[in-house]
This record gives sequence, C-alpha cells and structure tokens, in this order.
Amino acid sequence: MRLPILWLEADQEPAAVSAKLLRHAGSPITAASGTADALKQLKDVFASIVLLVDLNDSACHECLVAVRRSAPHSWLIVFTGHAMSDNLTVARQLGADALLAAPCGVQSACATGVLTL
Repeated sequence: MRLPILWLEADQEPAAVSAKLLRHAGSPITAASGTADALKQLKDVFASIVLLVDLNDSACHECLVAVRRSAPHSWLIVFTGHAMSDNLTVARQLGADALLAAPCGVQSACATGVLTL
C-alpha cells in the first residue's frame, strides 16, 4: 500500500483544487488548509508533506516547525513561488527536506513535469 501525501496550502479552496489535480494525475493526496487542519490530519501517517509557503512570512515558519515536530519521519517538501538565494537555508533550518522554488501554480507544475509526486 502506498502511503498518501499531505498537501498543505493556506487557503481551503486552492488546497482542494491542487489536491484534485494531483489525485487526477495518480497521486494519493489528502488536502489540508492551514496549520491547525494539517496538524489534525497528521494523526495519520504520510509519506510526504508538501507545503506551499512564503518563506518570508513568520507564520509560515511556525507552520513548518509545527508540522516537522508532528511528523518527524515524513519527507517535508516546501514549494514556494519566491526564489530567493537564502530560501534553501531557511527551509532546511525550519525542518524541510527539500525545496522547490518555482513561480508557477500547481496545474502548470504538473503539466510541465516540474512536479511529479
């Protein structure tokens, strides 16, 4: 059995749309909107957790730390549209295992092959 992926975005509607697109592409996805929702979902085990965040936002920093603490064995992938030179360092310090900096939406990333889960 393949473990699901938790997809976390701040807003519920974009999270649901993104999850639907990725499910259609064949990925077992569970959507969460916001930190509180993600922490509730983390009662289950996820292979990976993908967070769409702004690494310049302190609330996103708190979210990353909380998710990492709650899921220490899941692969934590940060997806950000702001490609700054220190983003990888910041993401790693906050507990991320990988960083994808791409100024595009999920649909574009899936269509171009940038995002394959």
